[in-house]
Amino acid sequence: MATDSLVTYPSIEGAEDPYPAIAHMEQTARAYQVPGQPDLFVVSRYDDIRYVTNHRETFTSDLIFTRFNGGVEVMIGSANKVVTESDLDEHRRKRKICFPAVRPGRLKELEPEVRELADTLIDGFGDAGRVEFVEAFSGPFPAWVACRLGGLPDEDVAKVREWGALEVPGARWLPEEARQRQIDAGAHMFEYLTGRILERRDNPGNDAITHIIDAQLELDGAFNLDEVRAQFMVVLLGGVVTTSHFLSTAMRHLLRRPDLMARIRADHGLIPKMIEEALRLETPVTWHARRVLHDTELGGVPIPKDAFVLLMSAAANRDATRFPDPTHLDLDRPNLNEHVSFGYGPHFCLGAPLARMESRIAFERLLTRLADLRLAPGQDFRHIPSPQFRGLQELHLEFEWAENGRPA
Repeated sequence: MATDSLVTYPSIEGAEDPYPAIAHMEQTARAYQVPGQPDLFVVSRYDDIRYVTNHRETFTSDLIFTRFNGGVEVMIGSANKVVTESDLDEHRRKRKICFPAVRPGRLKELEPEVRELADTLIDGFGDAGRVEFVEAFSGPFPAWVACRLGGLPDEDVAKVREWGALEVPGARWLPEEARQRQIDAGAHMFEYLTGRILERRDNPGNDAITHIIDAQLELDGAFNLDEVRAQFMVVLLGGVVTTSHFLSTAMRHLLRRPDLMARIRADHGLIPKMIEEALRLETPVTWHARRVLHDTELGGVPIPKDAFVLLMSAAANRDATRFPDPTHLDLDRPNLNEHVSFGYGPHFCLGAPLARMESRIAFERLLTRLADLRLAPGQDFRHIPSPQFRGLQELHLEFEWAENGRPA
């Protein structure tokens, strides 16, 4: 069990196995003040996270990125806040701008392309009988889908994958050199997306940029480049790295449970349940931040104005009072869809339907086309060094072609 002197998470150093520190914080106080960081409190219990999320008059998302990172500007040059760092009426307005890009009808239209992308990636490694899954599939797949959603060319997948991995709230814990790389990447992204948006303004298409431009024009009456660019960045990048991490960790957990793998192979209708339960068990975004607007308290712990509260989703999803036997992957869990991996309340993730659709199609195609999927021996399953994201650096798999799985 971690002690206060050993609590090193959130941090890069504590990222490999944050769960002992998270458990210690959860058991010590309902609002745990992180040692050496007097402005930082961690909320870990499921009911407390829902309470904080529902009380935006005290705990706000407004300006969270700028304030939390001490002036590190990730969205270089952007004059407008993104939807995830706004609240109340402003937040509702920005969601209206973003929503048409990920509306159910648009996602339904996109499904055949997503299925084709998954098959193309499988074609690329299937004959080898083994694959490093992160680099060959779970990494590029969500970035490729994001390009198709956004109307960006396929050759921009590498750029989108890099930008999707930017540590936004987590920049507080990055070394100075890494922070500067993030700023440089953000500047490049800003310049690139500006050009793409202006091009789409003059030449509309059936893509996220066009849908966001149309929604912003309808609300405001005149084109606002800053507003469109800010919201498009969230729609384009919000699910790139998180879906990538989820696919690799879910695959690992599934392959460690041959009983579940056999059930899902026999009935692909269970894949959505597996997705929800795997999201609960290994949350791709470990925490989300809120800013405190006035002096308050939680569970008897005073929290001062201008402090920050980290909502530890990874802990809430393993809260045994809500999810008995929380470290067990259970497809029959009656409340498996009550996890908070996509947030909760007004800030529930706009891209959740897209992430679920991508993940469902990915596992449908992988389990249809590859037989005897198994973990390759000799790997260490190390995680990325991130203060906020949780995902595997590598995942080596072995397999055979399924009957009728080879490319035609």
